[in-house]
Amino acid sequence: MKKLLNKKILLGSSSILTCLALIILCSFISINFNLDNLGKGDFWVNQAFIITITIFSLISVMFIGQAGNAQDEKSNLAKARVSFFSNVIKIININAFGQWIKNILQPRDIKAIKERKMRMVGIEDYSILDLEYSQIKALLETPQKYGDKYYKGISKKQIDTILEIKRKGIKVELVEPDYYLTVKSITNNRTITERSSKEGYKKSLFLARSVIFKVLITLLSAMIITAFFYEASKSDMGDPKVWGQLVARLLALVSSSFMGYIVGCQINDIDAEYIEMRIVVQNMFLQDKEFKPIDSQEEARKEFIERVKEEQVLQIEKRDIV
Repeated sequence: MKKLLNKKILLGSSSILTCLALIILCSFISINFNLDNLGKGDFWVNQAFIITITIFSLISVMFIGQAGNAQDEKSNLAKARVSFFSNVIKIININAFGQWIKNILQPRDIKAIKERKMRMVGIEDYSILDLEYSQIKALLETPQKYGDKYYKGISKKQIDTILEIKRKGIKVELVEPDYYLTVKSITNNRTITERSSKEGYKKSLFLARSVIFKVLITLLSAMIITAFFYEASKSDMGDPKVWGQLVARLLALVSSSFMGYIVGCQINDIDAEYIEMRIVVQNMFLQDKEFKPIDSQEEARKEFIERVKEEQVLQIEKRDIV
């Protein structure tokens, strides 16, 4: 909430300053809007120059914002790093942590994703996934009893969703356990496994979206200013058209620099978010007193048994589909 309020204050302050600059400009210069200026070659050359200024100043100040924010002890990134390094030293058995990630966290998250997809189509009995293909198809608008358990009839859409989950599974890019023990750099219904695999994508998407948005806003503002035909009064000094271009370029420089600094700080906030998520995973492992790690031979034996089971299930699924 505090972060959101700070963003609103910064946005409101920048808007007020922009309005103040426009008021001063319009008070001293007589202006008329002329659409004919939009078709001139020098107009588009000026816009290209403004875009260059926008991108260069935004990216340059973004790096300054990142560096300055990272050195601030009160920043989210600095606090997250301190918490991370003080927490990671508590994990002594790295092999046990890796087993916990692969055997507890990731399977649990994958199961949660499957259940979420089923809830989206109104299915609350997750045990339907354990039925065979023929049994699932028999539930079409018809209640059934399999063993000691009763199942309600479901729609064709629900059956298609269940069959798709059974056939294709859930596509999640799993990260290696050491991801949660290193720093490279939650109000979300996605699981930790899903979110962990999207760290780089999220930062790249945020940066691209911020740059594109800022370029478009700056270009639109510059087009509006440049499209004005300035008619100088007797007290005006110099060519008003030149002053108009100067104002547009200075506005692009100042606003882009301001946005670049904010984007740099926000990218650090994204890094802090993922560091905090690593800490959550570490604490989950440390608090799981029931988990008992196994030696490498036992781990290999379980992997072999799991592979045999998967091959048997695959054969049964092919038979049911046919």
